[in-house]
Amino acid sequence: MSLRGKAVVLMGKNSMMSKTIQGHLENSPAPENLWPDIQGNVGFVFTKEDLTEISDMLLADQVPAAACAGAMAPCEVTVPAQNTGLGAEKTSFFQALGITTNISKGSIEVLSDAQLVETGDKVGASAATQLHMLNISPFSSGLIVQQVFDNGRIYNPEVLDITEETAFPLPGGCPQCCQRMPSHWLPNCCISIPFYHQWVQASSAFVCGD
Repeated sequence: MSLRGKAVVLMGKNSMMSKTIQGHLENSPAPENLWPDIQGNVGFVFTKEDLTEISDMLLADQVPAAACAGAMAPCEVTVPAQNTGLGAEKTSFFQALGITTNISKGSIEVLSDAQLVETGDKVGASAATQLHMLNISPFSSGLIVQQVFDNGRIYNPEVLDITEETAFPLPGGCPQCCQRMPSHWLPNCCISIPFYHQWVQASSAFVCGD
């Protein structure tokens, strides 16, 4: 894994993570701010490295994921026009989903792209079976950054897109920049400076694949 030696990934039951945080509040009350976000399939990534680099590594480590029946589709799923290599006996599966096919050289050929699932819809059992037969894994599974936590403060992941060039583009550097920058930008400006301790909270989630 590309994070080896650069970050520590902690995953576990939400109740156990909350209990662990509670046990450290006496020494440091700041982590209490994380409690509201410990919901769903959540984990933590601890690092002292550059946060943008860590975020890019998390995205690069995503793997293809199959469409499971009953799951919410994070993006639309389309069966592309192709010769499937499946025998004619499987034609009924395609017909049930309204996919136009033809038999070519003894195998089923999909004549045109067919959308099976729309974004936000539940994946039906028939659609999941069809995608499995075609060896199509339309989604990706991995970690995405949902929150950035440092010294008791929580920031949106958009701060990771801030560079020195975008934060301090004016001659004179930070003082000149701060004089002209709207007040609501200042927390984002400060977060671009390397952290002494950097905690990244990440959430395991499906995202659209290519």
